[in-house]
Amino acid sequence: MKQKETTIVLDMSGFPSKNDIRASKTINTHYNPVEEYTLDGIYIKTWKNPSEAAKHYNISISAIRMCCRREVSYIKSINKIFLYKGDNIGNRLNFIDNNVSKSGSREVDVYNIKGELIGCFSSFVKAANKYNIDYHWISKCCKGIILCVKDLIFLYPKDNIKIRLKLIKQKKALDDALENEILKH
Repeated sequence: MKQKETTIVLDMSGFPSKNDIRASKTINTHYNPVEEYTLDGIYIKTWKNPSEAAKHYNISISAIRMCCRREVSYIKSINKIFLYKGDNIGNRLNFIDNNVSKSGSREVDVYNIKGELIGCFSSFVKAANKYNIDYHWISKCCKGIILCVKDLIFLYPKDNIKIRLKLIKQKKALDDALENEILKH
């Protein structure tokens, strides 16, 4: 079974952008060699294909493929990174260092609506428990899908609070203008 290889473009949050996936040449990913690395970027071995690596570690083939395609940063159960042979390990390590704590969870900073830092958490779940908010809302806020939750702003540590505050101010101005326009009619 042949699958299309895709070039995945990362959006601002470091996740694959669903709107910008460009198809390239067709390859057979079932038989592509995969390279195994530690989380420190140390090369371990080249496997003949994802199936061989999956059998060795007793994990699913799809987990290896997802890691190779950058749908996940690394496989948590074995703390290994898998890449298709020839892919750059440096880019993956930079992404992990900048966006993922060593436990595999995304770190999150919490700001009040004035932009003051009020907390730092090692995972969405810990922040969710503290503020009694479903962690999915925190994830959406970090990705910019929503701007704030319960007058709290959740951002990844390297994101800029000033940009988010500007977006919130612009949205409020648009909402006010729309409300005034509705009241006129």
